[in-house]
Amino acid sequence: MNECENPLIANAAQNKLKNINKESQRKRKAKATSRSLKEKSKRQRLKQKVLLESHLTAQLEATSNEKLALNQTHLQFIKQNGPIISNETSDGVSKEQDTSNESDDESDDGYKTPTPISQYSSGDSFTENEKIIITNIPSNLLQLGSLESDLCINNVNISAKFRAYINEAISHANTDGLYVESNTHEILSLSSILVLIPNSYSTKMVEIFGLQVLASIHHEYTPTLSISLDTEIECIYRNVIKTCLKVSRSNAIDLLCTNLANRNELRNNFGFLMLDLIRTLPIDKIRNEPSELTLITNYLDRIMKDAFHNPDKYIAQWPNTALTESRIRKLDGSRTKQPDFVVTMKYQSQTTNIIYVGEVSGPSEKNSVYKNCLDLIRIGVFMKDCIDSAISRGAEIKILGFQCIAYKVDFYILDLISEGLYTMNHIAQISIPETIKDLFIFIEELHVLLNIRNILLESYDIFIDKLENPGSAQLELKSSFKKNTLDTPEFNRLVSKTRCVKRECPFWFGRY
Repeated sequence: MNECENPLIANAAQNKLKNINKESQRKRKAKATSRSLKEKSKRQRLKQKVLLESHLTAQLEATSNEKLALNQTHLQFIKQNGPIISNETSDGVSKEQDTSNESDDESDDGYKTPTPISQYSSGDSFTENEKIIITNIPSNLLQLGSLESDLCINNVNISAKFRAYINEAISHANTDGLYVESNTHEILSLSSILVLIPNSYSTKMVEIFGLQVLASIHHEYTPTLSISLDTEIECIYRNVIKTCLKVSRSNAIDLLCTNLANRNELRNNFGFLMLDLIRTLPIDKIRNEPSELTLITNYLDRIMKDAFHNPDKYIAQWPNTALTESRIRKLDGSRTKQPDFVVTMKYQSQTTNIIYVGEVSGPSEKNSVYKNCLDLIRIGVFMKDCIDSAISRGAEIKILGFQCIAYKVDFYILDLISEGLYTMNHIAQISIPETIKDLFIFIEELHVLLNIRNILLESYDIFIDKLENPGSAQLELKSSFKKNTLDTPEFNRLVSKTRCVKRECPFWFGRY
């Protein structure tokens, strides 16, 4: 019996061993097959990636060649036929218009209510993919004039320090390059603009001027906010707001309308603006952030129109065409030619020179350091173009500007105070009310709007007098103070080498 069982046990063991070997071989074969499939798939993906990169490279080369050919054709056309005016089409290719059509366009104003459709093409120079840096500045950019006209404050030669500052900016541009985010002050200095915003000076400015000197320049050339809101009018507005919050909106409107009818002084102290805000602002804050267009149409426009729009003198507009003052410099293809907001003088039933400009960023762009610094550069360029145009016409005025970022508005004033020295001074900041409750704070800031409006009116009175009396004395000395705006291709496109919001910035964009 034992002899019979032993062969059976041996056979069973052999069969089990064979099965184990077969299973092991099957697993090894499956693993080898899996590795083979993975390697094959990896090779296919790598091949597809190489093909895709080759395809994209070929496309980029073709596009570059097309642009080069187009530019060469464009330059040849200009040489043969003279300068043309270029406008960007939706595909980024410039379409040519004869200069004779320009007057027809201007006679139709060229200004429209803001629309939700972007006015900028995908081919515009203001794109995130551009990698441009402010560099290659001509070494002879700074040309010395008469040292007798140098500006001195408290025995400090401000003009000499500004020339040294410009030389440092030129040197930095040609060695390391100037970035929009980090070198906003230096970029504007290359157009002879000294930006003075307390607590937002660049390191290089402080090194050359010193904080005390910068503060003294700002104090000397920044208008004081001497006009205040009458306390009795302020009490009326506060009572109206309380009525709206505690009783009803309808009762508040009735109360304010009664005061407007009985007290004429309210009309010149933003009485109609307060009525409009009481009518339209919500009681509680809307949680959704508005777009830039909604911010303009529902909040900002009514404030700007009430404060800075006089249908018989000057017109507040939201344009989508180039400034005539900037068009003179022919910054072809540059977004610089188009501000968000302008106040244009009215003369002989036509809008003429611009005396106030503004730029707006919606709440979603509040933390975009790049865009907000870029907008500040553009505001400075707009203001300089406008004051140069006014001086050419014999009007010694100051130009106003504002930058709105979300619900904060900063006001600036630009003046030509010495040869090659334009000061762009920060005046004040106000908050745009989002709700009825915010009107309490807004009332405390109404004096800022009163003072800004007074500066605007003074500039208008001087300018309109020159337009109506062109034979009066010209500003020969002031005209000699003017300097050209930087006109390099990189500056005209107003972009930096990279769009890095982490780069150090002297301003407080996105940090308040």
